[in-house]
Amino acid sequence: ARSKEPFIAVNCAAIPGDVMERELFGYRGSSGQAFHHGFAERARGGVLFLDEVSELALPLQAKLLRLVEAREYHRVGGEQQIQFHGRIVCSSNRSLAALVSENRFRADLFYRINALTIEIPPLRSRGEDIPWLVSRFMDQFASIDGKGPRGISTLAQEIALEHLWPGNVRELRNRVERAVALTKTEW
Repeated sequence: ARSKEPFIAVNCAAIPGDVMERELFGYRGSSGQAFHHGFAERARGGVLFLDEVSELALPLQAKLLRLVEAREYHRVGGEQQIQFHGRIVCSSNRSLAALVSENRFRADLFYRINALTIEIPPLRSRGEDIPWLVSRFMDQFASIDGKGPRGISTLAQEIALEHLWPGNVRELRNRVERAVALTKTEW
């Protein structure tokens, strides 16, 4: 039902804490009339994806909790309550449960957003995904200028399958991008 609605992805680690509240909830403009629509408002009835939600400051977590529980929020500097009709999806590369036990993530927010957990194992645990990912990344980078290698050699594929990929898919993507950019042959 939400497929035609917006998917708004927010990297919580990339936006400074003092700016994040205004970007997430929007704010009333300096003229008193104009508004900046935040990510929550732009999501409308779609999905608000909070990537690296573990990086939100504790005071902002409290405001996010209100959004999750009451399905409403206020713009910064605004008085009007705004209804939120979207779905919230969160991700983190750290264990939120561990952060709760360290008092670095609000327990009440954790229990509200933890309705469904999908653990994605590291790339080293799912080697069967590596050939598909390599192929996808090669197609992506080769299509930038219409040139590039025809494919990956058997030796390169064996090495990719043996590597532990501590940087997960981001590391694999970077390595493929570099290989496509630097190769002097068709493989």
